[in-house]
Amino acid sequence: MIHRYSEFVGIIILSIFIVGLVWSRYSWLPAMVCGWVMTSAAVVFQWPDISSNAGEILLRLNAARAFIVFVSLVVTVGMFPKRASDWMLENFKWIALLEAALCVWPGYGLFNANSMDATFIAMIYPTVAFRNRPVGGIDTVISSVVVCALMAVGLITQGMTGKIVILSSMGAYHLARKDWGKSVILISAVLVLGAIVLFIDTTMTAFSDSGRFDAWRAFAAWWSENVPLWTGSGSGSFSVLAPYLHKGEAGVFLWAHNEYLQIFLEQGVVGLILTLALAVVCLKRTFRTPWLFATNVGVLVSFMTQFPLRVFVSQLFILLLVRRSLEEPDVV
Repeated sequence: MIHRYSEFVGIIILSIFIVGLVWSRYSWLPAMVCGWVMTSAAVVFQWPDISSNAGEILLRLNAARAFIVFVSLVVTVGMFPKRASDWMLENFKWIALLEAALCVWPGYGLFNANSMDATFIAMIYPTVAFRNRPVGGIDTVISSVVVCALMAVGLITQGMTGKIVILSSMGAYHLARKDWGKSVILISAVLVLGAIVLFIDTTMTAFSDSGRFDAWRAFAAWWSENVPLWTGSGSGSFSVLAPYLHKGEAGVFLWAHNEYLQIFLEQGVVGLILTLALAVVCLKRTFRTPWLFATNVGVLVSFMTQFPLRVFVSQLFILLLVRRSLEEPDVV
């Protein structure tokens, strides 16, 4: 108990320092989100043995890894000069282009999951396609080639999420520009595709949900019976608890493939409310900057069936995006 108590206190103390850093640069809401994500890792150290000493050690190692990666990313991105972070966000297009090439050959990219590869490409698409640029010159030619490549791979790669993300971001872009006709058509297309995923025969390869719906129901049922609703099971715990619950079964998810659900399961009601509040603030602040608003919408849509918060490359992109969004002037 003394060992667990010391770990808990250490995480809380470090979290307080990080919260102070974020609060001093931005505002109380992103600071609270960071604080809750980090202190949530401390919840894991209060869990009893889940099956064996090896299982408990693995659970704690995952919590420690989640804590360290999140702290490192927040501190690093937070300390970048604004010009550097903007440059990194804009030039993620080259990583997306590499990802597109890998999806064509050898057939999978940085995420080693075809649908998530396409989704990552789709997330970055608005920063290339919609960001204001001078007309003419080599930059415009290069950007046009990149846009065409990203859209082509995002649309033809297996998996419905990438297609929905691209159409959602396009609809959001035209909505922010008050181009009502195009926005209605694109948003309608998104709703049609969503209906296909939900209601059309999911045994069809093109529309398959890969068992997500059944898995989500099973995870929600177990967590509601065994985990505190308000605090969740702790950051980093899902990828250990989920395989443990389905011991011996093939195709077990190491992530929930739904970021909203996984945040709720790991960080409880408080974590989900804080995350949604931060998302609303980012959308509100970026509505007058269409390309940025479109990128936020695309990322939030990707959260519904993929796991961009669980992989380093997309984690970095999302943190850069949040920072850029919070630097926009507040719209009253």
